[in-house]
Amino acid sequence: MSTDRLQQLEVMYADNPQELFVLYALALEHVKLGNEKQSVKYFEQVLSVNRSYLPVFYQYASFLQDKDILKAKLLCQEGILLAGNQNKLKTKTELLSLLEQLNDSD
Repeated sequence: MSTDRLQQLEVMYADNPQELFVLYALALEHVKLGNEKQSVKYFEQVLSVNRSYLPVFYQYASFLQDKDILKAKLLCQEGILLAGNQNKLKTKTELLSLLEQLNDSD
């Protein structure tokens, strides 16, 4: 099931290790499988390849909320600015909401 998808994504990654969607999908698959180190690896790769890839900010910050709250907040803040610059109001609202939750949990 999820391991089949993971294998397919790994083949796609081998063909093009800079493909943002594949990196992002690998990060999410590893989250589902509970592979924290691999999740972080792929989230970080997405950001290193293209810091403007907006979908990664919410998912990565959400993943980090009980692991590294400071980094999660920084990701939210960066994503909020990016979403504003890209006129992605729904994403901006989602990131603002997550940031509020993170601030409340301090």
